[in-house]
Amino acid sequence: MKLQLGIDFGGSYVSICKKGEGIVFKEPSLISVKGKNSKYHIIAMGNEAKKNQSKIFENTLVFSPFSEALVKSVDYASSYLKYALAKIFKSVPYSKINCTVAVPSGISQEEENKYLQVCNIAGIKNAKTVKSIICTGISCRINPANAFPMLIADIGGSKTDVGIVSNNSILQGATLGLGGTSMDNSIVEIVRKKYNMEIDEPTAEMIKKNIGSLYSNDTLKLEVVGLDLSTEAPNSTVVYSKDIRESILPYFEEIVKIIKATLAELKEDEEELVLKNGLILSGGIIGISGIEKYFVDKLGLKTITNDYAENAVVIGLSKVI
Repeated sequence: MKLQLGIDFGGSYVSICKKGEGIVFKEPSLISVKGKNSKYHIIAMGNEAKKNQSKIFENTLVFSPFSEALVKSVDYASSYLKYALAKIFKSVPYSKINCTVAVPSGISQEEENKYLQVCNIAGIKNAKTVKSIICTGISCRINPANAFPMLIADIGGSKTDVGIVSNNSILQGATLGLGGTSMDNSIVEIVRKKYNMEIDEPTAEMIKKNIGSLYSNDTLKLEVVGLDLSTEAPNSTVVYSKDIRESILPYFEEIVKIIKATLAELKEDEEELVLKNGLILSGGIIGISGIEKYFVDKLGLKTITNDYAENAVVIGLSKVI
């Protein structure tokens, strides 16, 4: 009997669900390698690799093999999948696994095939793909077979997936190669510029989650620890949400542009239905304060947030495998 798995190779996390059991694996999609002169060997993956992000080791790199909605390295990605499968199964031959992989809606067939190649190299020979935006819709309790078109924007770690779902297909879809990680990098830059302090990506992510806001008059603040660039010694400072807004706002402006461009491709009657049904927002980034009001103001349509935002794709996957 074949085992049924669903895999979401996200830019921030790799999530795997098993038929009848739900989510059985979720760890950061990070790999830590050590070496020099382009000769590296893997020293950690997942949770352990994330711990290395905050540390400085000579000749050590921490990266994700999945970025901007694409598989950047098939070899490293397949090594990660072997790591994940080994944590789920102790003695099951991978040839007994049927796998469904969630893929972004706006990538080419060549890029989509790379996701299947990752599975094949890891030992899973029976793999197929499903568009992640359809999985997101299912997690929102939307029936993708419904003829009424629904607009969905899933803002993840390294990508933003936009799609209009109807009749088990995507009427229009697009993928933007930016998400929460891009915002984290901008927060690192703004803290360096305005506070003369160097922080790491995990600290930037913490700032985003705690005081990230799209309200122009928000007064949230947070004390953070980093490297004072004047003294080159550890120090603390208070960071304000108004400065964080300055760093993340351009990314939301780009997301609005791609949503508008997607809507512009619809027929007039389809667009009317979409505008009536509104926008469903999903993804780990929707915890940002003021996000619903921002999209309402910019797009002029009602906005609903997904209750299972951070795990939306893999929850939807669990219902289609």
